Amino acid sequence: MFNREWQPLTYGDLDLTDRFLISNDGLLFSRKTNKILKQNLNKEGYYTYTTSLGQRGTYKAIKIHKAVAFMFVDGYKERLIVNHKDGDKTNNLYTNLEWVTCKENVQHAIKHKLYNPCKPIICNQTKQIFKSIKDASEWCGLKPTSIEEYLRGDKHRLSAGKHPITGEKLTWSYI
Repeated sequence: MFNREWQPLTYGDLDLTDRFLISNDGLLFSRKTNKILKQNLNKEGYYTYTTSLGQRGTYKAIKIHKAVAFMFVDGYKERLIVNHKDGDKTNNLYTNLEWVTCKENVQHAIKHKLYNPCKPIICNQTKQIFKSIKDASEWCGLKPTSIEEYLRGDKHRLSAGKHPITGEKLTWSYI
């Protein structure tokens, strides 16, 4: 049977012990309101909670997996990052987290098929499929970063590249 434990929160160099408790499975409790706080999923798929640091306009996004690791997982050293052993970024149970180097994290992701640097994309106008952004950028004579910016949804980028024959503006999607 799972035994939930709570610790006053220290997050990196921030002492938040008077404000928050963190559980060993990733719940964040406010000492001020005596309630468990609602967390949000960030664009990378991790649970976060944003709090004011007291100074006007100063906020800090607390990454819940890091908070759990700081308080419940041994082995922290500077430059280490938190890895989710099962690959599920929303599973913040302390037994699912470990401190690793960036290189070890990437190796884990590749080994468990969580990372594919060559995601296939499709040109929405021609329906042509490319095995990578690099291949698509070579086809239309564009820098890969332009297509990456478009796929990320950068506001200034309404299209990325032109068809090499017709000159039609191109848009892209991940498959």
